[in-house]
Formats: sequence, structure tokens, C-alpha cells
Amino acid sequence: MMDSLFSFLKTSNLPSGVKAGIAYYYINYVRPFDKFSDELAILIAKSVLGHDSLGELCIYFPFESLLSNEIETISKIFNEVQKNTDLTYFVNYFFQILSSNSDALLDIIAMINADEIKQDYYHSDDENSSNDDENEENIDENGGESTNNQTVLTKRKDEL
Repeated sequence: MMDSLFSFLKTSNLPSGVKAGIAYYYINYVRPFDKFSDELAILIAKSVLGHDSLGELCIYFPFESLLSNEIETISKIFNEVQKNTDLTYFVNYFFQILSSNSDALLDIIAMINADEIKQDYYHSDDENSSNDDENEENIDENGGESTNNQTVLTKRKDEL
């Protein structure tokens, strides 16, 4: 049974998101193991997405939330699919999950970038104020002027 799934995943020209959804559904439908079939289904779906289109980025998709947050919804959709023998219901739901996970991942990336920018900005302000303090403390022996870089450049420019 699993050979037919792997053959499908290798030879199908469907988009990787559809193949990942089908793989997830199929493994949960067949239940090849007594335990951990759900986890295997998520790993196979991530693998399909990772090898076909998303690369290493799919590692960060929180598909594991399907195991804890969406159990009732998934079981209802699975029942609907089995009644109608139409996998479209689950594929649509899977794309909704992909979309919400993508949005969540983009929000996290934006927050990380914002934090990095804040750290750089505030860090540079702190450095500038400490450099200003140091420049005020550096007194030139000739006339008591500060010897910061700008003063030295100005003196050299005047000399030319």
C-alpha cells in the first residue's frame, strides 16, 4: 500500500502542496503503524514540501499543530471525504492550514527582523553616546581641543 503512495509522490505532476495533502490523508487513512501514524503523516507531508518546493523552510512550518489543535476538524473532514470519496474537501482544508502556517511564519520572521533592526538602532545610539563621551575626555595636548576623527580630518583639510 505504501509503495503506491511513494510511486504517486515520485511520478505525479501535481503541485507539491496537493501531493503533501494527499500524502497526509493517505497515511492517516491507511494507518500503516499502530502508533505514530499521525506523526509519520506530518513528516511525509513536510518531506514532500521540502523536496519539491519549499526546501529547508518547511522545517519551520508548525504542522504539528494539526495533532493537537485540529483533531476534531480533521476527523469531520475525513468522514466527509470517505462519504463522498472526494479528497477535495481535505485538500482545501490542507491549503487553509498551509496558508495560516505561512502567515504565522511570516509574522515570526517580521518580528525577528524588527527586533534585529531595533537592536542595531539602539545599539548604535548607545555606541555613539559612549564614543561622544570618550571624545570629550580625549584632550589634545596642543590647545585643549578634542582629538576625535572629525577634528583630525578638519585640521588636515585646513593644512592642505
